[in-house]
Parts: sequence; C-alpha cells; structure tokens
Amino acid sequence: MASRLPGSVSDLERVVIEVEQARSLEAAADSLRTDDISLPAAIRWTRRRVQRVHTALRILFDLIPECLCGCQPTVSALRQWLGVEWVLPEVREIAAMYLGVLPSPVGFASLLRQAPITADKSNTIRGQIRRPDSVSFSIIASVDALREKRIT
Repeated sequence: MASRLPGSVSDLERVVIEVEQARSLEAAADSLRTDDISLPAAIRWTRRRVQRVHTALRILFDLIPECLCGCQPTVSALRQWLGVEWVLPEVREIAAMYLGVLPSPVGFASLLRQAPITADKSNTIRGQIRRPDSVSFSIIASVDALREKRIT
C-alpha cells in the first residue's frame, strides 16, 4: 500500500510512469482519470501523486548519492538503472534505514509535519549533518546486491 495515499504502490507508480512518458501533465491526467471529474481536478489529483514521488526520490538521492550516481530521480530512469519492473518497492528495500524520514509515499514521514533534524557536534561537518559510514556502506551493499541479482 502507498503510504498516506489510497491504492497500492504499483497503482501510484503507474500514474507517475504515465506522466513521465506523456507529452504533458494535462494529457496524462485526462487519460488517467476517466471518471466523471473535471480536467482541473484530474490535473490536481495527478500532480499531487507525481510531486510526492519525485520529492521523495530527490530526498533519497540526496541521502545516498553514492548509490544512485549517474541516475536521474525519476521512476522511469530508476526502472532502467535498477533493471526492475516496479521501482517503488525496490526503493523501499534500498532505503529501509531511511523510511522513517523519507516522505510518503516512498517513506512513512509526512512532508508537512516532519520533526527538525538535530545533530550533535560529533555528527556534523561545517554545520551539515553527515551519515554514519555504516549506513552508507549497508545501503551501497543493498544496491549492489540488487543490481547483481538483476544482472544474473
């Protein structure tokens, strides 16, 4: 299930893929929402879903850039880069340590009510919070294992 949105993660991913491949957001929204709602409402519905996924992916790329370097933060690009059919469940596995801070629908945090990140002196470099090396290593190992599994 998609966190904080009705429907499944695969339904959500279908919407994002449709928008990424469509000539415009309006065209994608019109084809996705065939029920009896207005086009502006369909555009809002579609935009909300795409923005949430893309925001979560950009945050994830900022958290673990060494794992995802050379890839764009889109579902289409990740699908090709990881060699999987469904990206969002795989991203949840890769980012298991960050699900509490990643916004929905990838993680479980709310974009509106996230607690501020605090850090002590031992965990900062020039005012920026740094990840422990063990976290980076385990995520890199997860991505490498996933890519190796898809290749063989």
